[in-house]
Amino acid sequence: MLAAVLAKIGIEEGFKLSRAALVWLVVAGLFACGAVAFWRGVAAIERMELAAFSRGRSEANAYWQGEIAKSNAQAEKARAEQAIAAAKASAEADAKITDLTKSLTEWEARNAAKPDHACLDAGDVDDLNRLRRPGAARANGANRAR
Repeated sequence: MLAAVLAKIGIEEGFKLSRAALVWLVVAGLFACGAVAFWRGVAAIERMELAAFSRGRSEANAYWQGEIAKSNAQAEKARAEQAIAAAKASAEADAKITDLTKSLTEWEARNAAKPDHACLDAGDVDDLNRLRRPGAARANGANRAR
């Protein structure tokens, strides 16, 4: 191949270079090798950067997925506690409604049995006032029996 190049250039007697041309040729070859090595080194560094970035991103994703799972667990726990509190409040409200309904029914039955059920006396007013307080049926039945 070198012979073909020399033939094209027109050097028929052989390849004769001066010392300066030979030095420049060696320097150019070394420069070309250095450029190729530099390019390969930059490519290797770029691959390492991409691998580190990918690994870091995977680690960050795993960390944040763990944090999200913790947060979701805390939210579910709070929802469960709220549901328990709501059920307890509902049961207490139902008990109070049942108690008030029972005491009102007892009061109405007692007043319907009176011969003069058209008027309220002071005891009846006290009974009505007790109906507005907690535990009215117990207090009503214990304090006044007719």
